Amino acid sequence: MMIHRMFPLIALLATPATAEVVSMAPMPMDDLWVEVPVDATFTPGPPTYDDIVAMANLDDDPAVISDREREMIALLSQVLGSAPITN
Repeated sequence: MMIHRMFPLIALLATPATAEVVSMAPMPMDDLWVEVPVDATFTPGPPTYDDIVAMANLDDDPAVISDREREMIALLSQVLGSAPITN
């Protein structure tokens, strides 16, 4: 008979499902605040091409743009919403 092979499945189906409900208190809004450094600067709008090239600098040599860095520049351009790069 095949019942001995189906026993684990039958046992699993016969076991009552239990769910644990975890109650979490709401987080106070004061805990969500992040202090910004005094010397921090912000520019509105999408990053410039130079900003994206600086972010994609993988080898710490800004004078050389490798194939991998070009791929990263293309990806960052798409994700960050800057204008398409023509090269």
